[in-house]
Amino acid sequence: MSMKILQVNVVYKKGSTGKIVYDIHKELKKYGVESIVCYGRGEKCDEPNVYKTFVEILAKFNALRSRINGLQYNGSLIETNNLINIIEREKPVIVHLHCINSNGERYV
Repeated sequence: MSMKILQVNVVYKKGSTGKIVYDIHKELKKYGVESIVCYGRGEKCDEPNVYKTFVEILAKFNALRSRINGLQYNGSLIETNNLINIIEREKPVIVHLHCINSNGERYV
């Protein structure tokens, strides 16, 4: 059985954490590890095994709503379900959570 690792981050290939996720993804593949990335914000990427789980307009709505009601990190039920479905389908051995607590202030 081969190793399969799924990384979750707010962004992919941009910002400090997005670049780290990208570099880890490349290195894992270089060593024959099946690598999957799920991210929420930014442009859609068409690379194999890289999934964008968040729709930008909903991300902006959630960021605005959190500023109004003060409740952060909730209300993203569709996006959370998208991520859960990918995890269940891919069945990774490891799920590596990176910076997942952004409500998109820098990305709105």
